[in-house]
Amino acid sequence: MAGNAVKNDFIYIVLVKAHTGLGKVSRVLSGGYEYSHIAVCKDDRFEDFITFSRRRHYAPFDAGFMHETRGCYCFGAHDRVKLRIFRLPVDLRGKRRVYHFLRHVERQQDQYLFNLYSMVTMPVLHGFVIDGAHNCMSFVGKVVELSGAVRLERPYYQYDIRALDTLLAPYLYTERYFSDRSLVQHCANNGEYSTCYLRQYRVVVSQQCHRIDSFLRLVLTQISGTVFQRYLGNAVLGNPLSGGCTSGRGAQMSSGYMDRDVQTPPGYMDSFSQTPPGYMDRVSLWENIRLFLRLNKELLSRIRKGGRDAGCHI
Repeated sequence: MAGNAVKNDFIYIVLVKAHTGLGKVSRVLSGGYEYSHIAVCKDDRFEDFITFSRRRHYAPFDAGFMHETRGCYCFGAHDRVKLRIFRLPVDLRGKRRVYHFLRHVERQQDQYLFNLYSMVTMPVLHGFVIDGAHNCMSFVGKVVELSGAVRLERPYYQYDIRALDTLLAPYLYTERYFSDRSLVQHCANNGEYSTCYLRQYRVVVSQQCHRIDSFLRLVLTQISGTVFQRYLGNAVLGNPLSGGCTSGRGAQMSSGYMDRDVQTPPGYMDSFSQTPPGYMDRVSLWENIRLFLRLNKELLSRIRKGGRDAGCHI
């Protein structure tokens, strides 16, 4: 219990070197600054990236609250992505504020818009609030403010990615390339492994042992029933009570191997590269134009109405 409590007293801010067209344009306009996207992770698995972003890869104007995976960043010829990660310490109150905000936005995600206007005018106007709207910068800026880990010198929505990078520099955790299926390897201290890496490494080793075990069973069942087969079945598969290698207690031991030793949820190792359903579907030019016009209309309507967004100003 104590170990979990300590681990949960951190949130992770993740800067992403996005491979999208907008990411490349951003790097040119910013004079070569690498990172063009930002997200929040609740733990050091770095599998679930919470942010405001496009819901489909080829539809930049179909955007809003998202749970992204590494598979959203690694696609096509890009088999890895560069991440710069900050680990922010939070006390119990700060953690409650952050989690309350995340739950609030997720529950009402259909009512939230992507604040495109603030994003594209950030270099000139330095950000502004639209009722019920966020982009990745204002969303993460709000999380940083609620965490209480650092003191913001200006409103949260006026921090762009580079400004957040500078603000959080003392809390740098790691900066490296991640594959969509790679394990989390080194922390900022290269001599240490993260607890998540060790846990995932154990899963991989256990799965490999399970595959070897299954392969040997298959081979042995193809050999005629001899004393030699029974001896190997007992010695290799650890079943001294049964001469058959696929029956009785030996089969139970094999079928329960992963459950007993590791307790991994279904699809655990596949979750690194899974993307939301339909994420990589192609979108036509006319569909993108329609999505842009709809977003533009909804944002203008929110601006005319004015008011304050309770989700932004918790």
